This record gives sequence, structure tokens and C-alpha cells, in this order.
Amino acid sequence: WIAARSLEIYGVVLLSIATIRVCTYDLFVGPASVPWTAGAPLVLAPSTILVLAAGAAWMLVAVLMLHASRDEEGNPAAPPRPIAATVCALLAAGLWMLAPAHPQSTAAAVCVAWLVLSVVLAIAARLERRLHLAEMSLVAACATVVPWVIASDMDMWLKSEVAIGAHPGLWLGAAVAAVLAGHAWAVRRWADVQEHESVWLVLSGLAGGVMLIATSFEVARGAAMLADDVTARRAALSIWWGLWGVSMVVLGFWKRTGPVRYVGLALMSVAAFKAVLLDLAGVPQLWRVASFIGLGGLMLGVAVLYGRVSATLGAQSD
Repeated sequence: WIAARSLEIYGVVLLSIATIRVCTYDLFVGPASVPWTAGAPLVLAPSTILVLAAGAAWMLVAVLMLHASRDEEGNPAAPPRPIAATVCALLAAGLWMLAPAHPQSTAAAVCVAWLVLSVVLAIAARLERRLHLAEMSLVAACATVVPWVIASDMDMWLKSEVAIGAHPGLWLGAAVAAVLAGHAWAVRRWADVQEHESVWLVLSGLAGGVMLIATSFEVARGAAMLADDVTARRAALSIWWGLWGVSMVVLGFWKRTGPVRYVGLALMSVAAFKAVLLDLAGVPQLWRVASFIGLGGLMLGVAVLYGRVSATLGAQSD
């Protein structure tokens, strides 16, 4: 307020010392690390509150650095410092991501907490654009993939005996994909599409990849529960990948997005090769020949249709 840079530096140094203590001694060693909710999915401790408070303090510093100080006559005394404010906001976001990551917390609870933080940062970014909170929300959303993979435990997923479609990993993956898709939609809706096209494609691809992996594991588990034949189990996954590939090709033509079509074609090719090399390895020779002919005809039909639709869209663009 009085435009004294020395006081500002002193406050930042003092806050840095306090943050280092909170993130080391209080979080892991001191009495503040003793949890209040031991055994709960999201473990809370006094250190959790301290880390959240440290993040709030850094975010307040970031907001203060965006405002220009004025002297008694109303003239600007110190300009805003957007770079330093962005660094402080980045520290705040990092501390808020650290807060729920207690060693005794489950990966699923951490994933949900990061999803909520990502949405909150995205909303806050609409109020203050100079802190680059939107980019931080995207990083937090992408980071949720890591605790989702840990929480899902892919090996145990296939051995689970819960009802088909009720596995927690499937629904948690759907939540991660939904948040990533929401961020992708926001980037395409409010940002410059040409400038942020790569960001939109990465977010969309990550969301689609999470859903593909989650549903593939659930399809494989469901096939193992419903079918006794090994070939039928393998074929179920290939059919699912083929359906995904066809859907992506249709979506790519509908939205006129080339990368989506290419990924769909690649996924269809992988499904076809898997069916030929693995799924049909143990079936009689006659059925293998019939299957090869059917797959070849299907791929040829897709190629012809792809070429005609591409030519039509190209003529319309011209």
C-alpha cells in the first residue's frame, strides 16, 4: 500500500520460510502430521489445514501483486508485477494439490480432490486472467490420470467380481474423462482455436484415451464373467476397439477433424490385426478363412466410404 519494495520482499521471504516448514516438518514429522481421520479415504490432519492456508496466503500475495500502488496524490507509485504474481499463484496451486496427498489417503480420494481443484481453478480463471489460472487448471486435470491409474489397480480390476459396469475404476475414469473433456470444450469455446488447437487435441485425446482404457478393462472383465470360451473373450475386446474406431471416424467426419479420423482408423487397424493374429489363432481353419475374408471386406468398405466422404467434404470446402 505504501509502495515499499523492502516490505514486500520481507513478506515474501517470511512466507517462503513458513511454507518450507509446513511442507517438511509439519507435514511429515511434527505433531501436525498426526491425522484426524485415520482410515478414511481422504485423510485430514492439522498439516492439511496448514498447507491449504499456505496456498491461500500465496494466492493472496499473487492478487496483491497485480494491483498498482499509488501515492498520496493518486499517482502510480509501483506498477503491477504479473510475472511474480503468476509465480505466487503457481505456488498456491501446487500447495493445494499437495494438501490432500497424505501418505494414508487413497489414490481415488486424491484423484477426486484434484478434479475439484481443477474445476475451481478454471472458474477462478474467468475472474482473473492475468494469473494464468486456466493453464494451471489444465495441468491439475491432466495430473488426475496418475492417481486414477494407481487407484484402478489394473491387475485387480480384471479379477474383481462386482457387477458389470459397477467397478469404481470405471466411474472414476469417467469422471476424469468428463473433466478433461470439459476443459477441452472450454478451450475450443473461449480461446483462439488456431492458437490452442494442439491443447484442445491433447485434452480431447487424453479424455478419450482414459475412457477407452477404462471401458476396455470393463469389457474384458465382463467377457470373462459371461463367456467360458477364450476366443470369445478375446474377440469381445477386439469388437469393442473396432466400435471405438468406427465412432471416431464418424466423429472426425462430423466435426471435420483429421486427427480424430486418423486415430480411429489406427484403432480399427489394431483391432483387425489383433483379431487376425491372436483372437483367431485357435479356431478351425475354415472359420479363420471366413473371418479373414469378412475382415478384409469390412476394411475395404471403410476405405471406399472414407475416400468418398473425404472427396465430398473437400468439394464442399472448395
